[in-house]
Amino acid sequence: MTKNNLLLTGFMGVGKTTLGKLLAQRLNMGFVDTDQEIEKEYGPISCIFENYGEPYFRDLEWKVAQKLVLQDNQVISTGGGFLINPKIRELFKDYPVVVLWANPKDLKIRLSLAHNRRPLLENKRLSWQEIFQNRKNFYLSFSHHLDTSGKSIEEALFDLEKLWKAIIQ
Repeated sequence: MTKNNLLLTGFMGVGKTTLGKLLAQRLNMGFVDTDQEIEKEYGPISCIFENYGEPYFRDLEWKVAQKLVLQDNQVISTGGGFLINPKIRELFKDYPVVVLWANPKDLKIRLSLAHNRRPLLENKRLSWQEIFQNRKNFYLSFSHHLDTSGKSIEEALFDLEKLWKAIIQ
């Protein structure tokens, strides 16, 4: 394992940022959200998508990844497509990755509450269900998964902490 870091990934709306922040606090680790890092440096993601497109955004993810790989003792919440980039995946190949899941019913509710903050939901060609299906096998390729469906934040956090402790044993 590398540098005592944990990467949280998964589809939008599964709880990566919420659970990542809470887990980091509980374990006395730092917390980084890749999307928030991009927004700090380059502005709102919705504007990046609108003005420059998704490929440009993916290039910004690569820039952020190169900085994050140098950090230690972090819970890193990634955007849902962050690890799809082969260069980023290679960069973090020795890091433990936990994929957070939620069933489609829960995702629909969660995403409807955050529609204005999810640029990929503005995609007129693909629905969120199609994007999810396109990424599903990718997410399944990782060893560690946690389903957040139907769980309170506290329940999901308890399960995530238990999984993290099992990973680092």
